[in-house]
Amino acid sequence: MKPPGLVLSLALLLGAACHAPDYDRARALVDQVSQDISRPQDDETIPFARHARRFGPGFRQARLREAAMWLELDQLRRGAMPRLSLLMQGTLRLRSDPAALELLGRNHAFVLEWDFVRALYVLFRKSPEEFARLVVQESALARQQAEKDLLDQLAATLGTELDLELDALRLEAESCLLEQMRADFTDGAVAGAALADKEAELGRLRALYAGRKALNRETWTNLSHSAGGAEVEPRPGIADLAPEFPEVGEAAQCYAGSALRARNDALQAIALSGLAAARIERWLALSGIVPNQLGRQNSAQLELLLNLMVPLVDQGRGDRQVLNARIAVANALIAADESRAAFLLAHARIRLAIAEAEVEMLRFAPRPPFGTDCAARLAGRQDKIARRRAALAADHMRASLRLLCTPAAGSAPDE
Repeated sequence: MKPPGLVLSLALLLGAACHAPDYDRARALVDQVSQDISRPQDDETIPFARHARRFGPGFRQARLREAAMWLELDQLRRGAMPRLSLLMQGTLRLRSDPAALELLGRNHAFVLEWDFVRALYVLFRKSPEEFARLVVQESALARQQAEKDLLDQLAATLGTELDLELDALRLEAESCLLEQMRADFTDGAVAGAALADKEAELGRLRALYAGRKALNRETWTNLSHSAGGAEVEPRPGIADLAPEFPEVGEAAQCYAGSALRARNDALQAIALSGLAAARIERWLALSGIVPNQLGRQNSAQLELLLNLMVPLVDQGRGDRQVLNARIAVANALIAADESRAAFLLAHARIRLAIAEAEVEMLRFAPRPPFGTDCAARLAGRQDKIARRRAALAADHMRASLRLLCTPAAGSAPDE
């Protein structure tokens, strides 16, 4: 076989071994984000929730974070594969004439390198699969956080809408009282100074209402920005962002099936794999190189050079590697326990908030009016707004509870 044919055959063999589905996933995610960023502004109307999940900054960041992790997994896999390098050597001589360059002693070399210990760790153990499981769960948690941020902002924006309605109601009630005072002033029952004070107070309320309207417009504008420029007309509600996951009642059951639990398990598995690798490298370091010098007078010959190192005196390097790996395992276990405790506490707080909101709804249940004057009408309509605010809080917390219980994502796509 001629040398170029040998090099080409090895290159094709290694290229076939480097099929990279993880890289393809990362590139597809980056391509999607790039296309969405540079998309033309058209008149297509997309529902608020779907638009936010596609174009919202938080969701884009989640996709880019997932792409970075798939790329890291691809690097882990490829680092265990043989590496083929082509080297061209020679001496370049520059004479006094700037145009006179002379290349001497030309030689060609290609080298095949392979770290067998790393290949054993990556190709014949479950570390890539564990990392792939981590990527999937981390991606689910990143999307969960983006959903939660958008849900919280929508709930706050809907709260400002209720504040605006309450201010409008108060303004209407004060206008009603002013009309009554004007009638009483005509009859001589109210002094002119009191009427002037009421008119001044009404002016302040109108200024406050105008400011509240401007604030309300800004909150909806900010929500639209967080949703990637999504239309907020008609006004979206909590139901538009509520996840479709089935609600899980018990906190322990919720955690057991959650993406957070699956992420913690994957981190522990990766730490244990690192400990196993450290114990292997503690006693053995094995690497190989297949060099071949190809010159005009040299035929293509492959020679395998094995480097086997068994440490005798290494000042405890291997012991330190193992101990660091044990520390990583302990940290993973501690982090999992702390994460579970924080999860259960958040679950309890949300359930308490739901119960408080339901009590508020009962406290402001509809009741018959006690009169027809301005104060009676104001009280009745204020109760309705308070009941709607409690219902908003309950819906917000129920949706938050379902998000907290986001189930573990499925396995990575088949390769």
